Amino acid sequence: MVLTAGHFENVDVVGLAIGRSNATQNHIGFLYLSDTGPRMLHLAWHHRLRNDNPYDDPWRAYVWADFNLEDEENRSALAAVVATVWINHTEEIPYGFSYEGSAFNADGSFVPPPIGQGLTCSTFVVKVISSAGFDLLDMTSWQDRDGDAEWRLKIVGWLEGTDGVDKGHIDALREDVNAMRIRPEDVIAAGTSSPWPVDFGDANVIAQQVLAELYEKVPLGTDG
Repeated sequence: MVLTAGHFENVDVVGLAIGRSNATQNHIGFLYLSDTGPRMLHLAWHHRLRNDNPYDDPWRAYVWADFNLEDEENRSALAAVVATVWINHTEEIPYGFSYEGSAFNADGSFVPPPIGQGLTCSTFVVKVISSAGFDLLDMTSWQDRDGDAEWRLKIVGWLEGTDGVDKGHIDALREDVNAMRIRPEDVIAAGTSSPWPVDFGDANVIAQQVLAELYEKVPLGTDG
């Protein structure tokens, strides 16, 4: 596993960028080339889709990797979908655990889910990839892990402290205890592997390598 620091313009059209929000929370998004240079498309939080310059703080401390897509047409198709999601986004994307009800149309617009569902930074990436015609993960093999239940409770607490989040949405999230968690390191592990879809066992093993390299290259407190 090789994660690259900086030099974001060297991404092969589209890839993934991962970083550390704090000691227990990582974050992931798409790194892609636009007409104005490299950009990072990511779901930053509830109703906060962002398309940032990766050289700005805190994104410049992130590390990245190319997708394992050898076919140039597939790579270009995925990059086009990523760009279109930003250009045509109109609906606010809720933060949530169960993501099955969320989708993106062919024009990149978001199909909102029922109340209490939504996307995380990780499932945002998975769903955009799916809208481009690729299945990244074999979810039939997915498993809950130590810390996932505690993470869901933490997220609910953060949403309770966020202005403008509907109480009904928060209450539904609190009851959504069976949603499988896809972690940022799982996504980059699968995205750099082949063939797709990647099952839980393989993704989990590679994710540990991702974390080891991430923690080495992005110590907490770094400003790039």
